[in-house]
Amino acid sequence: MPADLFDGLLESAAVKPLDALLILVCLLFSTGVIVDRRWADERAQHRMWVEFQQEALDLVERRLQTFEQKNGRFPTMAEGLSVVPKLRDDLMKGKFAPAQAFLRQFDDVRTIQGIPYVYENRREAQKGAFDASPQSQDRKKNPRFSRKIADGVVVSSLGLMSDSQAAFGPMWVDALLILAGGIVLLVTLGYAIARNRRSTDRVRGVNAMIILGVAVLLTILIVVTNVTSSTRTKSFERLGAVGVLRQDLLEDYLALRQKFVADGGLDAALAAQEAETLRAEFARLAGR
Repeated sequence: MPADLFDGLLESAAVKPLDALLILVCLLFSTGVIVDRRWADERAQHRMWVEFQQEALDLVERRLQTFEQKNGRFPTMAEGLSVVPKLRDDLMKGKFAPAQAFLRQFDDVRTIQGIPYVYENRREAQKGAFDASPQSQDRKKNPRFSRKIADGVVVSSLGLMSDSQAAFGPMWVDALLILAGGIVLLVTLGYAIARNRRSTDRVRGVNAMIILGVAVLLTILIVVTNVTSSTRTKSFERLGAVGVLRQDLLEDYLALRQKFVADGGLDAALAAQEAETLRAEFARLAGR
């Protein structure tokens, strides 16, 4: 083979800077996907934990609506959720049965962290009395940790708020990776088509096809990993130990109730008695 012909083939087969850049982007993207999926099972567990609590919150909402239909009113702030018939028992039956052993330790309605739900009957108080409500931090559409039962009646879960942040925060990584994958695929397709149209030899076309192949493989990788995640069996039995005392959430709850007192939404004596009871209860259960 003549030297000039050999040099010409090497020159035509050489990877252009843009080729190298796209290949590097593909490799970096695939690394990101692999690292992100490394935590997929943990996030799936978090999401199941959140779904479990959301369904319990939905049950609270339904029971409150039934209470209002039968009594013509919602519970007062002093009554709270404890006066809602069957609510406590329903939170320990059916799909919520794994929480039964834990919730039986309490006489009233609790979340699975041992914290009372944040119940707000704003109809009894002046405007602004519940400005500190957890609902203000929730989404307006498809709320994650609060429910608007009716005008002026809201119920929230501080434990669910904390767990929602843990479960859905990392999901931004998935969204960004999927968006980046789409961009990489479109850019690579456009570049491959353009190069093939300009190519005068088969080698340059092969280079472009290699890049296209990498992009297609990465796309398949994304699809497979996400389908696998979405079709994973979501059994609540996999939640393991459902109930666990959360002292940090207790302090958050009591601080929130104290804000309600300061703003005129809750009786001070009632809040003080509740705080004393809850702290004593947590101390007793933690000492077992």
